[in-house]
Amino acid sequence: MNKKYLLTTGRILFVILIIILLELIGYFGIYFNSNNSLFPSNLNYYNIKKMLKADANNQNISRYLTQPYLNYIPNPGYKGNYYMEVLRNGYVSEEKKIQQHNIDGYRGNRIPVEKSEKFRILCIGGSTTYGTGVLNPENTFSAQLEKLLNKWHNSGELILSTSGVEVINAGLEAGNSAEELMQYLFKYRYFKPDMVVLHSAGNDAMIDYTDKEFQADYTHSKRLDFNIDPLPSQSKWMMKSNFLSFVIIYFFYSDFNSSDLHFSRPEKQQFAHWFDHELIYSDTSFYYHPFYQNHHKLIQAILSDSASVINLSFALNPEDEFVKTHSDYVERVNEFNNIIENSTAKFNNAHFLNYQYDSIPGEYWFDDCHLNTQGHSIKSKMIARKIKAILK
Repeated sequence: MNKKYLLTTGRILFVILIIILLELIGYFGIYFNSNNSLFPSNLNYYNIKKMLKADANNQNISRYLTQPYLNYIPNPGYKGNYYMEVLRNGYVSEEKKIQQHNIDGYRGNRIPVEKSEKFRILCIGGSTTYGTGVLNPENTFSAQLEKLLNKWHNSGELILSTSGVEVINAGLEAGNSAEELMQYLFKYRYFKPDMVVLHSAGNDAMIDYTDKEFQADYTHSKRLDFNIDPLPSQSKWMMKSNFLSFVIIYFFYSDFNSSDLHFSRPEKQQFAHWFDHELIYSDTSFYYHPFYQNHHKLIQAILSDSASVINLSFALNPEDEFVKTHSDYVERVNEFNNIIENSTAKFNNAHFLNYQYDSIPGEYWFDDCHLNTQGHSIKSKMIARKIKAILK
């Protein structure tokens, strides 16, 4: 056999072996690397990879979109499971994709902006309103609330001057009082709700008000990383390689630590240090307290639009390990619950609902503050009874 042929063949085989070895390194690097502090987890790797491979106008990858004035919104038309992919053997499962967000950018069924003849309820809050942990939007408390109130209306148990009830889920995962205020002022007031259910405080309480870097506009606390621009078309082929995709994401996109939300301090962006955090506790009127100001102004805005308010306190699961080990967080939630109750009492047509851990059986809580589907069902009944009493 020709010596030159053997040499060429050997070189080709050597190159093939090197490529296979590199691909295996990339595969195992992706599969075993799950420490978010060093590198995005497997789940984040696949999300980043999908974004880099996407078409420029593909909008069904990230669960959220950054938006001017609103800060961020649920990505219109997003489909997926809860968090919203399932890792199986190192691969992302595409099973059981469910329409999570409608084309108007909120969870659940779309309700047209123009006011209908139905009694319209708007639910505003963070992940406890959005329904984190509930796979199907139809099982969130807002969706179940709509079904229950319509059932009562049709049976004559609830008397309304309208043709029925419709409920909008304006929940925003990780949303705080500043974002809730902006979302209402710039978006949801145009839906002309007859009643607004507020469930706030949990995400504000996660912000350290004693931090010297604290700013009343919360700019110090959250960096929004939702989307990555796709690679140029001539470069997308690199995403087909485990090794090349691992290296590219490791070196150029490792800051994208979360599949959808990034809560860390914005290390790479500047913000004005205009606020002295010690002012928060220097005035008993709460004038310098951001949660009080945001929440109070939100209630004022809702009432000025001729809607009534049901204001829920924020409940924590005392059996959760995070709650057990973070007494400062618990104290802050209690402080904010006092603000919620006192703020509600200052307004006519604003009603307080004392929502506590004991309101829902313990087995229906799956972490510090979120409920499963059965818990949402009970929560919807609590709110429905309150609505019924108010309307009666």
